[in-house]
Amino acid sequence: IDLDEDGVYDFLGANISPYPYPNPNALPLITLDYGDDDADGIFELATLPTTFPLGQHRILWNAEDACGNVETCTYSFTLLDKAKPSPKAFNGLVVNIPLVTEAVVVSAMMMDGGSFDNCGVQDLRIAHPSGGPGQTVPPSTTEVVFECDDLGLQPIDLWVLDVNGNWDYVSSYVDVQNNMGACTV
Repeated sequence: IDLDEDGVYDFLGANISPYPYPNPNALPLITLDYGDDDADGIFELATLPTTFPLGQHRILWNAEDACGNVETCTYSFTLLDKAKPSPKAFNGLVVNIPLVTEAVVVSAMMMDGGSFDNCGVQDLRIAHPSGGPGQTVPPSTTEVVFECDDLGLQPIDLWVLDVNGNWDYVSSYVDVQNNMGACTV
């Protein structure tokens, strides 16, 4: 198996019997357990017993029958991360309008309640007002400003970007309060 599709094989594969061919580069051996499980004359390989990194890969297959006839084929494949990240936002955040500025800034990071992704989170964004269900385009903002006109519950969306360009979002709210009397009601 050529992990980087650079012409250099990184793993040597064998079926469940001992591999009869030479292994001059002492490559790590992957034992492939395959067979004709459904008796249709086609031998299936459900999974490879190792983890491959994302990117281009190539497998060189050699098959030999009981008479010593050998056939070879090469198969290239690409592993992509298509899984969306898992956004988690606090179920509401309470903020108070301060006397001095009469505005409060809420960042995406403040709303994040532990978002994660199997490959890693790259960026957080926040949108106000919430765009509701079915959104496909993330906002460009990483923070929003709430002022006296925004008192009460304000719907927001927390967007999460993973390191492979996949986005997802979750909706929550900010409870903008005037406990210090900064806003004339």
